[in-house]
Amino acid sequence: MQTLQLCTSAILMVTKIHCMSIPFDNSTESDILGTLDFILGNAAVIFQGCNIWSRMPMSGQFTVITAQSRDSPDEDIEISIQNCSILATNDLYSNSGSVKSYIGRPLRVYS
Repeated sequence: MQTLQLCTSAILMVTKIHCMSIPFDNSTESDILGTLDFILGNAAVIFQGCNIWSRMPMSGQFTVITAQSRDSPDEDIEISIQNCSILATNDLYSNSGSVKSYIGRPLRVYS
């Protein structure tokens, strides 16, 4: 079984976070901002006590926070979000009637 990693302690303003390449330490409070698949990867990872902000996407697009990319049925991976706040930036909130937002989606065959 793969050991879960604690993934926090940064302000992450990126398009995509590859969970396997984020620095890990003992802090548990981070701000994470993005639009599409901004927490992405094929790893066992825990986000605790984070503020996860969805930002306004380009016209005609939607937002997705997590995307799992599991390639094999034998991989023991997960993305765990514990005691986090999932929020919308002001521009996304003011357009919430016209923009669809999702917690996550699969990207590979075994996700």
